[in-house]
Amino acid sequence: MVKNGGHMNEIILEYINTLAVKSYKGIAVVGSYATGQEKTWSDIDLMLLVDEDKASQIVLFKDKYFTLSYYTESGLMGYLSDAKQMIYGVHSFKSMKILYDPESILENFKDKCISHNPSSVNREHSLYASKNEYIGYIEEAQKSLQGLLDHHTGKMLCGLYGLTHGMFQVLVLRDHLYTSSDNDFYEIVMKNLDEKDPIKDLAPHAFGIIQTSLVDQVEAGLEMFMHIGNSLMKVFSDDEKHYVMKLMHEIIREV
Repeated sequence: MVKNGGHMNEIILEYINTLAVKSYKGIAVVGSYATGQEKTWSDIDLMLLVDEDKASQIVLFKDKYFTLSYYTESGLMGYLSDAKQMIYGVHSFKSMKILYDPESILENFKDKCISHNPSSVNREHSLYASKNEYIGYIEEAQKSLQGLLDHHTGKMLCGLYGLTHGMFQVLVLRDHLYTSSDNDFYEIVMKNLDEKDPIKDLAPHAFGIIQTSLVDQVEAGLEMFMHIGNSLMKVFSDDEKHYVMKLMHEIIREV
């Protein structure tokens, strides 16, 4: 039987009872509904333990969106060893509310997450993961620069996402920060930054928190991109370093 979730909205239990519960190895709620921080418009994140990987999906039930994420037991264990998965996942798993867990798989995994402490090895892995994340967003920097030069609003907007959200994801990995969801990454990164770090001043402009033009936002985002790139130079290979430096010089010249 599914456990009563206490403070959780009854609609969650209603939806779960429409499922073939016994076909799953475990069911839990994660995210804002697990921590009691949900808002009227928050979606409900359900974690479903299965035998084989399956793509996540979104379901509408009684005017409420449910995000269904499927995990295998071996996949869950990967969160404790992979730097990127660990930072993005372990914190939220610590607060998950378990509703169905006949073999105590989720309970045991939650206990491992709660007792998990990052080691220096994890931090080193995080630094390299942040480098890979940064390189993945280089196209967004190029898109923003091209949009800036062409006065192309669409390109600037698309690129700006990578220069704000993307760069802050790089910082989350670089500094080995735990975030509970995509809703709190900005506050967590800003709180972690040194008061003299230039990103502290650039971020509110790049994210549009301080009212400014789109062009100014993109310029602040590009400057933020360069500062973060410089902070990662020690872990770039020679080829990567050459590629990044070339783009930075191009940005400086054009802007």
